[in-house]
Amino acid sequence: MVKKHTFPVSSPQHILLIQTAFLGDLILTLPLINALLDVWPSATLSVLARPFATDLLQNYPRVQVLPDDKTALFWKTEWFAKLKDQSPQMAIIPHRSTRSTLVALASGAQVRVGFHNAGLPFLLSHRALWSKQKHEAERMLSLLHTLNVTTPPLSELSELRYLPFDENEMKKRWEQFSKPVLIFPSTQWASKNWTAEGYAEVTKNLASTGYQVLLLGTAEQYPLCHSIIEKAGSPSEVYNLAGETRINDLLYLIKSASLVISGDSAPAHIAGLFNKPQVVIYGPTSPLLGFTPLGRRHRIVQTELSCRPCNPHGPSACPLTHHRCMKEIAPDAVLEACYHFIRGIHV
Repeated sequence: MVKKHTFPVSSPQHILLIQTAFLGDLILTLPLINALLDVWPSATLSVLARPFATDLLQNYPRVQVLPDDKTALFWKTEWFAKLKDQSPQMAIIPHRSTRSTLVALASGAQVRVGFHNAGLPFLLSHRALWSKQKHEAERMLSLLHTLNVTTPPLSELSELRYLPFDENEMKKRWEQFSKPVLIFPSTQWASKNWTAEGYAEVTKNLASTGYQVLLLGTAEQYPLCHSIIEKAGSPSEVYNLAGETRINDLLYLIKSASLVISGDSAPAHIAGLFNKPQVVIYGPTSPLLGFTPLGRRHRIVQTELSCRPCNPHGPSACPLTHHRCMKEIAPDAVLEACYHFIRGIHV
């Protein structure tokens, strides 16, 4: 039963958005953020998210990031004290955890909109159906539709409207690279990683066409990127930049790339945001779960196995121990997908 709210939905002055999941999830939340700012042009928006959101959203007008590292009881944090002072009238909760529902309740927001399968859904004033048939960004927009609010189409909302960097400064910083191919060989979950041997074969082939190839990731992923380059024969125009990029660097390099190759992870969603050509390698997860890139210029490489998808986010290890979903993807399959965007590849 939908409860009545005590203020006109057309005029909230302060809105709370809760999305404390990973970077890729925040990227897929951008259409919802853009919609909130479009629908309520006089409202301010507080975004409760992990600290990296501060960099991503720093130039968004009327947006304040409340950085949450999730290491403390939320009612004892500095951000929660600020939130209580702001007295939001509405909380939009795409993150389905029990903690997120409790934060929304404790914020004092009388209108609390989340999904029907969220933690403690009876504490929500409005509940939207979480549908497997929809893209994740469309699912999040449905939270507003539950309020009988009309939003612009997803195609008009799928953008990073305010870049968090100066393009001229970034161009100088990365001037040695001209329209490179970017490879992200590792993800948050080990089971979502394709083989190092496969990435090495693709790297070797791409480098032979004359493209600069950049391998990127965190500092912890530097050894993996180094081993891939060694397996590829250490071509001269292949670079290991793992650990050398902040979010702003990552955004700029993806925006200026000729092609992006990755697993089901944040770089794929960033590339989709910029509608860049990309190849996405799926293993334990599946495009059918609704987490495909937002852009139209992507090719998906995957195997057809009865055991996949085994997890919506990717387990830490293959539950059946064989990891066939990744091991059975041949380099030629990935190169063939690349060939749709780059000519001269030998398949």
